[in-house]
Amino acid sequence: MLTHPQFDPVAIHIGSFGIHWYGLMYLLGFVVFIWLGRKRLRTLNQPGWDDKFLDDLLFYGVLAWCWVGGWARCCSTIPAIIFRIR
Repeated sequence: MLTHPQFDPVAIHIGSFGIHWYGLMYLLGFVVFIWLGRKRLRTLNQPGWDDKFLDDLLFYGVLAWCWVGGWARCCSTIPAIIFRIR
């Protein structure tokens, strides 16, 4: 049988506050997106595509991801509450 290692999901403890590994990975992903996107924009030379466009793309992408994720979470829990069998 395969056993998974039990590790602490909190990377950094600051008093009672903890920063989780997945939060650090999201931050790393956003930074890499901006870094590689700006590098790519310098080579494309497309009119209207600048650093502000890339920042807006990241913002609206995260906003849509949060909205869809929240909607999916809402849709998955409400039917379970409505049709709960006691």
